[in-house]
Amino acid sequence: MPEPGNAYLAVKLAAQLFGKPLESLEPDELRRVNRVATRQREIEGLILATPEAAAVMLPEASIDAHLKEIRDRYDSDDEQLADLETVGLDARSLRHAVARDMLVEAVLERSRRMRRPSATPTSRFSGTCTGIAFAAPKRVCYATFWSPSTSNWRTTSVSPPGTG
Repeated sequence: MPEPGNAYLAVKLAAQLFGKPLESLEPDELRRVNRVATRQREIEGLILATPEAAAVMLPEASIDAHLKEIRDRYDSDDEQLADLETVGLDARSLRHAVARDMLVEAVLERSRRMRRPSATPTSRFSGTCTGIAFAAPKRVCYATFWSPSTSNWRTTSVSPPGTG
């Protein structure tokens, strides 16, 4: 079972990291999902504590639309509720988790759009490295830089230090 407060993230991570439902994970896979979900939740907490987060308004209609997309994957409300119960969620906690997820994404998108290119012609470089690799269970690093030739920010994956 996922750790308290991490159920929604754990469900998403199980699918993204291992391509299977949370309840089908082996014990070591579940430990990894819980570890990543806990770290992701900590990072999200830092993001949500920023002034940018206070400026983001998330319409209830957007949350409702996302919840409808999830609901439409099921044949009935009972089937969805049973599935939620299996992973320790209910309709209220799912709504809260979806809203939090959408808010984090909105803050990151707003922050990305607010970035302004450097006034100098030289490239600016910033890098982030995370153990959360949704496409594959390996460590992935990303470099974000300003490209004067295209007048745009670009992000590319790079090998982490020491991995060749």
